[in-house]
Formats: sequence, C-alpha cells, structure tokens
Amino acid sequence: MGGRIHTQRPDGWPRPVEMGAEFIHVGNADLWRLVRKAQARAVKLPDDHWFSERGGIQRIPDLDRKIGAVTGLIKPAKAGGLSFAAYFHRFPPAVRRDEWMLARSFVEGFEAAPLGSISAKSLAGEAMDEQHQFVVPGGYDQVLGRIVRDCTEGGVSLFSNMIVRTVAWRRGSVRVSATNPVSGLRTGFSARAAVIALPLGVLKARSGLGAVRFSPILRRKRAVIAGMQMGHVVRIAVRFSEEGWRAMLPGRLKRRRPLGFGFIHSTVKGVPVWWSLSDQPIMVGWAGGPAAKALLRVPAATRRRRALASLAEILGKPAAVVRAAVRDMQAWDWTNDPFSRGAYSFTAAGRDEAGAELRRPVRGTLFFAGEATAQGDEVGTTHGALASGRRAAREVVREIGRPRRGGR
Repeated sequence: MGGRIHTQRPDGWPRPVEMGAEFIHVGNADLWRLVRKAQARAVKLPDDHWFSERGGIQRIPDLDRKIGAVTGLIKPAKAGGLSFAAYFHRFPPAVRRDEWMLARSFVEGFEAAPLGSISAKSLAGEAMDEQHQFVVPGGYDQVLGRIVRDCTEGGVSLFSNMIVRTVAWRRGSVRVSATNPVSGLRTGFSARAAVIALPLGVLKARSGLGAVRFSPILRRKRAVIAGMQMGHVVRIAVRFSEEGWRAMLPGRLKRRRPLGFGFIHSTVKGVPVWWSLSDQPIMVGWAGGPAAKALLRVPAATRRRRALASLAEILGKPAAVVRAAVRDMQAWDWTNDPFSRGAYSFTAAGRDEAGAELRRPVRGTLFFAGEATAQGDEVGTTHGALASGRRAAREVVREIGRPRRGGR
C-alpha cells in the first residue's frame, strides 16, 4: 500500500530508508492532519544547502531567493504554451550565473523535467520552499499505515497482489478484472462507480505488465494523457562505515549534526545532488530529468558506480576512498517498475489544463485521482495526491450518495 511512498527497513541500517517520497511540505492541512492522527513525528529540516564546484564546497545562502530570481521573471501572460527553455530563449534573463544554474538544477532535479518540456507558466515564481520542509524519521509508511487502518476500520476491503487488467464500464456500472500474480487466479470486482488513481506512466501504457485496458476506450482521456509528461528520477541511498564517513567528508561537513549537513548541489554528471538528513553515516543521491534518463540507460551496477564517482567528485576525494567507505546501497527503479513507469508527473508545455481535463469524471461512473490530477504546484506531490483523492471522494458522494458503513 502506498504506491510511490515506499519505506524500507534493510538489515544493518540504523533508520528506515525512503525509496520514494520523503519530504512533507508545510501548508497542506489534510496531510498534516493525517500526520498528527498517525502520531508520526515530523522533523523540520534546517536550511542547509551547499554548492560543490571543482572540489570546493561553499554554503548557499537564500536558495529560494536565488531560484526565485529566475522563476519570478516568468510572466504567465507572456508564457503561453512555451517551455521553460523556450521562454528564456525568447526573454533572456538578466540574472547571476549561480542563480541561473540553481534554477536549471531546480527544474531538472526537483521537478524531474527537461527544460524544453516543462511548462514555463507552471513554474512562475516557484522555488523549493526549503525553509518549510519536514521528514518523518520513523518512516513515511507510518502515515500510510494510518490510512490503511482508517479504511479497514471503516469497512473497506483491501486487496493486495492483484494486477488489474481491464476496466469494463458503462454508465452506472463498472467491472474490474484482476489477476493474482502468484496463483494466476482471475477475480472480478463490480461496483456502481470506480476511482482511477493509477500513476500517469501506467495510464500512458498500452501494453505489457501493469497496463490497464478500458472498455470502451476512453478516447478523450487517452488524448489528454498522451500529451501529459511523466518525470524520471534516480535515487540511491548509501550507508557508509563510521571510519570511512570521517575519511571522505570535507572538514566543514564533518561536524556531527542531529539532522545531518543538509543538501549538496553540483553540476557534475551522473548524480549531481546528495543529502544527509540524520546523524547517521547515510547519504541519498538524486538525479532528476535528463540526468536520470541518462543513468537509466545503463545497467544498475554501472549506475551505482557512476553515483559513487559523482559523490567523490563533489566531495573532492579520490573515488577509491568513497568506494571503500560503502557498506550498503539501496535503490528502486521507478521508471522500469511496471506499476509506476516513472517518478511523478510535471506540467508539460502547452498542456497547462491537462490535469483539469484528466480529473473530469466520465458519465458519473469513472472518477480520477492521483498526483497527475492535482492542481497548480501540488502536481507531483504526496499532498497533491491526497487532496485529489479527497476531491474524487466528494465527487462520488455527490453523484451516488454516501455509502453505508461496510457497504459499497
């Protein structure tokens, strides 16, 4: 349960490892209400950002302001259907080199999007909001566990290990056919309506494991989905030995902090962003957009080697020193996972209204949720997914009424 929230607890690791979503942003009341209900401890991250260049590491003050110096130049009235790259080709920005570099890194990494594909309008005034980010040290799955308990206590039947194959529907009736991958047994589920919360990458799939066939075909939805874009991310968590950790960290990052040294940004090829968010010898590497696509073209073992080489370059240490310090590495390939086929969506240039079109119900029978159907800057986020589910639930209730407890 949880989709791209995927917490693991590998042997030998001193804390849970997030293979997918990790950060909680301030401002979303529904998600914070759920965090409190789950009694999960959320910890605010310090504003610690660094930039590595030619082996030297310098603190980045006012990261949001630097990114906003670029994205704040985007005027929606002028953006039309332009991409980020096309907008600034037409309207060259008069900004500092570091501001331009950090803004590009934000778009490709944080938004997981190519500069020539993402909507400029969707990025107007955007930044990381790094002063209001939180993590759940005990694992994001605690929050998901609360949802699961609420569902089961409310009479909802949950089925895992069921691969949906087809959704046959007509007004007022839906039948979902699914297969258990272990036993091979097929099962059918019938209902008055269905909420479709599949990842955009799966909705785009036409064949192969995980692809879902709608009968009759949703022609208008298919056209909308075809124009939407899924972002790609490579995320690698690395656990180091205590001795190796001390040997490879530069002096200014070596001081032990309860929440680590924060984020290191760079322009190195491979994995350009790394973070340390605890007092344990653990780092997470992140490559988004084009950098992720390049890494995903090579085998997983090569990907890991390139990640460590990137980290060595960022820290200004010999690659052998970094490799020798490694005790374990954990990763999840969301792009090649047939049930996600990507990390999270972004708003494609010229398709700013696609999310609104995707979330529009079909004949009072099929309702749509998921982060790709979220609104504005909530696209691609966990809280956007949660808000979309609540919105879809309200739409169902308006259409067919509130179900009785334990009923359909």
